[in-house]
Amino acid sequence: MCFCLHGNFENCQVLLCVSVVRTPGCVVAFCSAAIMASMLVGSIGEFDTSMETFTAYHERLEQYFIVNSIGLYPFEASEAVKATANKKKVAVMISVIGKKTYRTL
Repeated sequence: MCFCLHGNFENCQVLLCVSVVRTPGCVVAFCSAAIMASMLVGSIGEFDTSMETFTAYHERLEQYFIVNSIGLYPFEASEAVKATANKKKVAVMISVIGKKTYRTL
């Protein structure tokens, strides 16, 4: 079930989607905001060895994940939910690190 937070579904840029998964003894609600990339907070940029260490880049990337709610899951989440969240973090990292760094992976 999805709802436009601005009331105009046809031209919606912010969409709230809710789904409920029921398993024996457990009901899990997943909520996500489908927000256009231009509405993300901050920018991470490509990794550049002449500008910073990878440790510093990784710390900034983790903060980017936090502020944009990328790869978050509830404490009691299943292993499948955790794996999906971690895959999203990896996908974002691969998308932003740049071609040169990607070649070295």
